[in-house]
Amino acid sequence: MKQNMQSAISKPPGDAVVAGKHGAPLISNAKLLDLHSALLRATGAGVKAKDAAARVAGAAPAASIRFPAVYASLLADFTPQDRITADIPLHLAPFTALAPLDLSPIVATGLALGLAQHQPGSLVISFTRANRLDPRNFRQTLRVAAQNHLPILYVLLPAPAAPSDFDWSARAILENVPCIPVDAHDAVALYRVAQETILRARNQGGPTLIDCKQVQISRGDTNAVARMEAHLRRKGLMPSARQLASNRTISTSSTLA
Repeated sequence: MKQNMQSAISKPPGDAVVAGKHGAPLISNAKLLDLHSALLRATGAGVKAKDAAARVAGAAPAASIRFPAVYASLLADFTPQDRITADIPLHLAPFTALAPLDLSPIVATGLALGLAQHQPGSLVISFTRANRLDPRNFRQTLRVAAQNHLPILYVLLPAPAAPSDFDWSARAILENVPCIPVDAHDAVALYRVAQETILRARNQGGPTLIDCKQVQISRGDTNAVARMEAHLRRKGLMPSARQLASNRTISTSSTLA
C-alpha cells in the first residue's frame, strides 16, 4: 500500500488514482464482517431500530446516514485515546463511542500537536468539506502538520458546492502531505486507506489528506451496503454476514422490548 500511495500522490492531477483498485493489504474476514455490521447499523437494521423507537416516542423516523462507508472504515481501528473533530454535523453513534469535538481543521492541528507531545501513538481525524476550506489558510495548516510530523488525518467529505476545478491533491503535495482520493461509498477501499494512513500517523509519519469522492459509474455505486455485500459474496462470506446481522437485529429488538 505504501508503494501504491506514493504512486497515487506522484501522478498529475488529471491522472489521480482512486484508492482501492490497484492492490492493497488484505483485510481479515472478521474485519470485513465488522465493517458490514457497522454499515447495517447505520443504513439498515440500525435505522429500523431507531424508527421503532421513534414510533414509540411519537417522533419522526430516523434519516439514513450519508457516507456511512467513510465513518465505518476510517473509525474502525480508533482507540479511546484518539480524537475526532469536525466543523460539520456528524452522526457517529453507530460507529464509535467517541464524540466528535466541534473544531475546525486548523484547531484540530493544534490538538494533534498536543497529542504528539503528551500522548505518543494517539491521533486526530478531522472531518470537513472542501467548500468550507480557505485554500490559503488550509495550505498553511498542512504545512505546519507536515513540518511537525503531526498524527492527524484530514478527511474531505464530498460537497456538491465545492469548486470542481480546485484540486487539493496538488496543493497537499506541495506541502509534503500525501493526498489519497478514495471512493466515499467503497468501505473496503476506505479501510485499506485507513490501515496505511493510521499506521503511518501513529509512527510519526505525519499527516495525510483523504479526499473522499462521489464516484458513480453505474447504478448502485453509491449503495455502500450493496457494494460490501457483493465483496463478501465474492469471498464466500455472505452466509456469515447474514447470520451476524440476524443476531444483531435480534439483540436490538430485545433491547427495544
